[in-house]
Amino acid sequence: MSGAPTLLDLLFRLATEIVSQRVRTRALLELLEEKGVLMPGEFEERGQAVWERDWPEIAAEVAPELLGPEEASDAP
Repeated sequence: MSGAPTLLDLLFRLATEIVSQRVRTRALLELLEEKGVLMPGEFEERGQAVWERDWPEIAAEVAPELLGPEEASDAP
């Protein structure tokens, strides 16, 4: 299987994609703040509120094996 990507290659690709998405999100945020659509800090506040609200449900959906039985049963 010489053509198969290695774990290191897959991790590098994943890391590159994460960084790319973070940069694109920050650029969009800066643009929206410059145009006055969002106030500085508004995106971070909303992101934190959505994280706290949605994390248990998303985690249970995506990776239930990472949650203990009580956390998984608490997710809506």
